[in-house]
Amino acid sequence: IGESILSDRQECGALLKKILEINPFFLRSYRNEEPSSLRLNTFLAKLSAVIDMTYRHLITPPAPLFPTFYSERVIFHFYLIKNHNNYDPLGPDYFNFKEFKHEMSKFKLPSQEYTFSMKQLELSTDPSIAVGLVRSMSLAKVPVLSVYGQFHVQTILQISSKSLRSYIHTFEPETGLDELYEDDSSDISIVKHVPIYFFSLHSLEPVFIDKYYLSKALHDMVIVVQSNHTWESRIACNRRPIYWNLRNPLKSSLASTALMLGGIVPTHIRYNEVHQSACQDWFWSVGDNPL
Repeated sequence: IGESILSDRQECGALLKKILEINPFFLRSYRNEEPSSLRLNTFLAKLSAVIDMTYRHLITPPAPLFPTFYSERVIFHFYLIKNHNNYDPLGPDYFNFKEFKHEMSKFKLPSQEYTFSMKQLELSTDPSIAVGLVRSMSLAKVPVLSVYGQFHVQTILQISSKSLRSYIHTFEPETGLDELYEDDSSDISIVKHVPIYFFSLHSLEPVFIDKYYLSKALHDMVIVVQSNHTWESRIACNRRPIYWNLRNPLKSSLASTALMLGGIVPTHIRYNEVHQSACQDWFWSVGDNPL
């Protein structure tokens, strides 16, 4: 028995010696060097990082966040609703409707047809819309951190997108906003309706949707808000704050409309499956993109 054990040990020793000669990552040092298991894990971790970075550089991430259906015709219903005569919502330095149509047309396939329609409404002549808007509004205090590290609080007006959506559906029969829902028998593969409700407001405080946004895409509509203010954003460059032009929510409205149209998000936004949340990835944020 002792001789068989001794021969088995000799065979195992010879086999281990061959493995160490072939694969240096299994080398073990008994003095000051790291053990072989730690070396192997470190190598595999670095290799995984290289493969992941290469994958993200060579393969374009998927753009749609959810499955979308092809429609031969897409109709954009743009409703401009305002409560003032202080400025022209579509004037110079304000919202450019022609530019909006031009940028949205970049998403059109050769076999598709895009149609844009605009209808203007006054809150003074439509009390139902005014009541719904006022009931969806509330004052909010937003903490702001300046570029110099100082905290201060700013008062804003915020619109609840869910509440306003419910009011919009209630006042559609009274104002004629239900035109796009008249033909319920239309096939979604033929015609797709995209209603956009653009609220141009005059107020002493800046107006946002859900406290932080200038537009919001819901499953059946897009809500955009415009106010005659500039806003110091949370982004700074070279210790200088970057201001948002709340008079011209073009970029935000494009992003929300593209999200409702086909689940398209800006090129620097992607979905993190591990954390199940949105994150920023600037690898593919290049080129001519409407967003």
